[in-house]
Amino acid sequence: MNLTFVPLAAHFWGGLPPLILSLQISSYVLLFILFCVTLKMMRDANLYVEDDMLRRDLCVLLATPFIVATTCVIGNAFPRCGELMYAVGLTYLMGALFRVVDLVYKLFGGRQSFSRWLTANGKRISFATTPMCCCCKCLPEAEPTPRNLQRLLWFVWQSPTCRVLVQLAIIILVLEGVPDGSTVYRILDGVASISALIGVYITHIMLNMTQDYLEKFNMVILFKCVDFGQLFFTLLKLICDSVFKHWNLGYTELMSVEANSLFFFNVFAVAICLILATVQALRIRPGKCALYDTKIAGRHVSIRRKWRKEFGLPDGVESDPDETFELTAL
Repeated sequence: MNLTFVPLAAHFWGGLPPLILSLQISSYVLLFILFCVTLKMMRDANLYVEDDMLRRDLCVLLATPFIVATTCVIGNAFPRCGELMYAVGLTYLMGALFRVVDLVYKLFGGRQSFSRWLTANGKRISFATTPMCCCCKCLPEAEPTPRNLQRLLWFVWQSPTCRVLVQLAIIILVLEGVPDGSTVYRILDGVASISALIGVYITHIMLNMTQDYLEKFNMVILFKCVDFGQLFFTLLKLICDSVFKHWNLGYTELMSVEANSLFFFNVFAVAICLILATVQALRIRPGKCALYDTKIAGRHVSIRRKWRKEFGLPDGVESDPDETFELTAL
């Protein structure tokens, strides 16, 4: 039995067992439902979110479950590109994590305004937050200065950047014929995992500072959906790989144990993405989220002015000349 075999798509589809075929069809049905849910969210965002910059960021975040699920379906349809599609989906999730943090900065009007609001409300950057609060309560706090807030943003940004670099390194190693069991692969996976955990940890710090005030805008839902999506995408993959390799599960006469593990993981991932998209559709919509206005957008209006009043920020204050997010009313 060849445990390293991953079939071509033509061979794979030519001899599918009934279970694999039914799971493939189920994935396509779930993806179509997910597409319809995402299309509805895109429609609402384009009709009711008047701020162009916020609308672009929101659309990127709302489309995350569909894009990730699409990479999973493609990986199952073409088994030999499964690992590459997994890397693409995970990288997009990491980019979405940075995007949601950046969106919070924009809602506060940039780093300077964000820093003023945190200082005025007695908020400090606490590193003793989830999950470090369980074992490292002695971790220090930092002042919410604009420079420190920018550093937090950099720590989130390093996550997708590191994943791209690691994947490029893996592709080079594969082309050079380095064996799968080589230590260098474990080192690269370890670096990527640590980088991802740092990104998630920093977003938890941001959420801990602003959660009480962002809940009424349902921004916490975006945080948690992207956060959970990345953790699920990372941890469940490791669990599936360990279980399938330990018990030699799957249709090993059709493809390798690793390919079987990735196939079933992708099916689970599509279902989870549909659940996340449904939660977003129910909570991030007109009437539930302050990112949306109450009427169809027919003019560009500065809705951040209204939010600054809610936050207690001075009106019209921006961080610096190249960080202007206010739109002029027409």
